Amino acid sequence: MRPRTAPWPGSHFEYEPLAQIDHIVPVARLRLRYVLRRSYDEGKMKATVAWLHPGALSPEVSFARTLPRAFARCVGSVLAFERGGWRGRAA
Repeated sequence: MRPRTAPWPGSHFEYEPLAQIDHIVPVARLRLRYVLRRSYDEGKMKATVAWLHPGALSPEVSFARTLPRAFARCVGSVLAFERGGWRGRAA
């Protein structure tokens, strides 16, 4: 989810393209078991939120519905590039 407003009145977000953030990711979080468990738990949480607050996840659902078409468009672009479809466009 992305924030729509700053966290407190009078504040704002700024984009800093040169910013660097370093943090340590535990090895356990790099394993498939962790990813599957985290995904399962997030699904349970979203089901609970949807049950307790109908419509609360509608922006997320709307976004998720755009993903298959975006994926297909991306794959189509890659295939077109591999067939030489972009050769004349770079000049």
